[in-house]
Amino acid sequence: MAMKILVVDDSITMVMSLKTTLTMNGLDVESANNGQAALDKLNAGLRPNLIVTDINMPVMGGLELIGKVRAMRGEIHSDPDPDHGERHR
Repeated sequence: MAMKILVVDDSITMVMSLKTTLTMNGLDVESANNGQAALDKLNAGLRPNLIVTDINMPVMGGLELIGKVRAMRGEIHSDPDPDHGERHR
């Protein structure tokens, strides 16, 4: 199972660049164009292994998103090593 990355950025160019690079390296990538959209995806059940976020975005910025995700820690759980090191052997 590939690691899932959530890319949060209001720049379509940045999202596409990151998505292309990460996907080419075997990662599963979801994206959101602002912090609120990312939070909505998390509340809907998305469980990424990593969130990569811009700081300055409309609606909700990255710092506010980080604070809200940290507050959800008990609600969000994802195995940080889903293949238990198999990719690195």
